[in-house]
Amino acid sequence: MIEEPGSDQAKQSDDKTAKIVPAPLINSPTVSQTPPVEPRDAEKKVAGESANADSNRNVENAEEKGKSGMSPFERRIAIIGIILGTVTAFFFWVQLKEMTYQTQILASQSEGANAGALMDEMNTRKQLSIASTQAIAAQTQATAAQHSVKAIQGQATIARQLAQEDRRPWVGTRDFECGKCATIPKETNPYDGRTPVTVEEITWGDMSIFLENSGRTPAIDMNFSSFFGILRTKSQPIPDYDSILAELTPKTIPDEYAKQVEIVKKFTGLISTVLPPHSSRKIEMPQQGAGGRRLNVPIPEQTVTYVLGRITYSGPDRRKQFITNFCLMNEKGVEFRFCPSGNDMK
Repeated sequence: MIEEPGSDQAKQSDDKTAKIVPAPLINSPTVSQTPPVEPRDAEKKVAGESANADSNRNVENAEEKGKSGMSPFERRIAIIGIILGTVTAFFFWVQLKEMTYQTQILASQSEGANAGALMDEMNTRKQLSIASTQAIAAQTQATAAQHSVKAIQGQATIARQLAQEDRRPWVGTRDFECGKCATIPKETNPYDGRTPVTVEEITWGDMSIFLENSGRTPAIDMNFSSFFGILRTKSQPIPDYDSILAELTPKTIPDEYAKQVEIVKKFTGLISTVLPPHSSRKIEMPQQGAGGRRLNVPIPEQTVTYVLGRITYSGPDRRKQFITNFCLMNEKGVEFRFCPSGNDMK
């Protein structure tokens, strides 16, 4: 410990110095006597010694400082700094560890969020796929339902039409008679007398046709018209009522014949005649005529005689007019049969 000037030790030194009394010197020839020391000189000497002691102590302190490198105060400051640094480092380490932990938590949460987002996206895609499939199925079902509705409507329309057709009158031709039909064979050869040609002449008269209503309702406003003695070769098409009507009806009828046409229609037709259901009627046709045909010729050149007719009528409601066409043909003899075509009911 460094002793400062004025301390107890210094005081003790001063007291010792002050008490020194010069002893009487023995007279000796070789030793000179020391002159007496005055009080001021003694004080100066004590002060010098004290200064020397302080200097020695400072030197010691310096030597100690040189040995340790720092003073005790500096040592304290250093220790406190080391402690503060350690505590700060510890707190930084704790904070770094907490930040690392929080970062790991955030990373884990981020990975969880990414995984959750991926799962949500997959679920969303699945839901969209399911929704798309359901939409397609719904559209298919709607289309099928529309088709079903259309099919039901079509069936209802067909059922209604069938019901109407089932309730409508159906008038057709059942049979045909020719009371005065006859044939007269002849052999002539207008070109070469050595090669006879067989010609058959047919006459007809008192012809009748039988009409029958096979429907469930009466046929009203029934009208009948026909053409007789239409001659065609077998190579030609079978005629029908419309083509013969267009062929025989003049474009313009002279006034003197127009009235005659109306009279013929009046007395030959069945105007406003009613045919009850499940009943038949015989219609007589007063037309008479004759025609010739060659027999010993190639088949395409052979002649056929046709009878064409049409029956028009309506149902009880008069909302629609129905038509029945018939075609009869005679190839030889007096028998007539129905044509392969031209017989229909509309």
